[in-house]
Amino acid sequence: MRTERLIVKNTLVLGAGKAAGDIMTFVFLVYFSRSYGQGALGQYALAMATGGLLSIFVSLGLNTYTIREISTERQCAQALVGQLFVLRLIFAFLCWGVIGLIALAAVDSSATRQILLLIGAFQFIQRLIGLLNAGFMAHEEMCTAAILGIIERLIILIAGAIGIHMAWPPALTLSVYPASAGAVLAAALIIFRRRHGWPLFRFHYPFIKKAVIEASPFFVIIILAQFYDRIGLIILTALQGETVTGIFSAGDRLLATINGFVAVFATALLPSVSRLSDGNRDELEHLCSWAMRMVFIVLLPLATILFVASDQIIIFAFGDGFAASAAMLRIACWTLVLFGFNRILSILMIANYRQGQLVRIRMIVYVCYFVLSVVLVWKYSYLGLAWSKILTEAGLFLITFYFAAQLNPSVSTLKRFFWPAFLSLLPTFSLVMVGYRSWLILGLFAVLFATTSIYFAVIRTSDLKLLKPWLTKRIFTHPPDQNGGGYQ
Repeated sequence: MRTERLIVKNTLVLGAGKAAGDIMTFVFLVYFSRSYGQGALGQYALAMATGGLLSIFVSLGLNTYTIREISTERQCAQALVGQLFVLRLIFAFLCWGVIGLIALAAVDSSATRQILLLIGAFQFIQRLIGLLNAGFMAHEEMCTAAILGIIERLIILIAGAIGIHMAWPPALTLSVYPASAGAVLAAALIIFRRRHGWPLFRFHYPFIKKAVIEASPFFVIIILAQFYDRIGLIILTALQGETVTGIFSAGDRLLATINGFVAVFATALLPSVSRLSDGNRDELEHLCSWAMRMVFIVLLPLATILFVASDQIIIFAFGDGFAASAAMLRIACWTLVLFGFNRILSILMIANYRQGQLVRIRMIVYVCYFVLSVVLVWKYSYLGLAWSKILTEAGLFLITFYFAAQLNPSVSTLKRFFWPAFLSLLPTFSLVMVGYRSWLILGLFAVLFATTSIYFAVIRTSDLKLLKPWLTKRIFTHPPDQNGGGYQ
């Protein structure tokens, strides 16, 4: 129970940090765009896209590798983080040079060049911070990583607002991005030194070569994820036009935001699964079973809410002009559950050093996704792309489930979820087809889902204990002071 409670705590901390950072970034961009106009925002977006693409070649998939290795062998933290930091620093300068060449060769505006270099520097410094954060996460110090992220965004918001208020040029205002990242990097190094000692900054070629080779599957997974996220929209735009892509993107961005928090849960789970994979197999099986149940308990009701209230949600969030996106959301919302299961199964395979197998699975499935998208988008427009995504997630789930079940028998817990899902969703679908009110349908679903989940032991009374520290507080944690001074 202590491990599960720690994972819940880490998920809440990382999720809160991510949410706070996203809100502050959004507020700054609204202020920035209103002050400088569409042109400056377009320069910013171009710089973010360019830097984000090249930053993949700085990260090299080493964050996941670092978390897994340090989680299983804590004493390697200084050597691993130090040497990979040097490697990333070298690649950061190389990629920054590439941005400089792109700016000189393809950009005429000096302001755009400056913004490209500034945002590029910010993206690459963030990758250095990310490596230190991976060290913190491997030691279950999620709060440190979350606070550093919040501080970085807070500096950007305050300093950027000052720059806008003082009518600085856009490039000068955006210089707060690399400046804040540099300050947070210095703070992260100081904290890492105090807790785990100075990283051993050196370039030992055999050690780094071994790390890069072992981390290369994670690098490929990152590239495949970028392909999966973007290729569908590219196909949709090419075959159906930008307006149709905009309709699809409204619901897709909503789901992507939720999936971001699912990824946070998987990140919080990785250190514990990695630590247990070489140790207590019984505890590992129990932990994996618990993680699957949490994904099902949280995401199936959430997907049902999106399905039943899709029209209201889309119109409220994006306006009447995007009402057509509700049809896409009713299809794609079910990818939430599949995405959650796929992330947990992927974490299990990574912790058991099966990342190479995971790469091969994803390559095959994503090639099928490309073919499906072309065929279905051509015939069914943006709804075809939604069906392509759900079929791809389902195929990925079935294949990954097959291989993960061989590593950990607890994965078969998923079979227990069939009856609660079937018995609660069948009446829900029927009432939606008839046209009952949303609140009545969701109320009936809640009763059926809770009842069947408890009956089939998907929801257990022990799960409530995970929330005990946040729901109740002990008034007296120590006995009364014997000197009559009240309670200590």
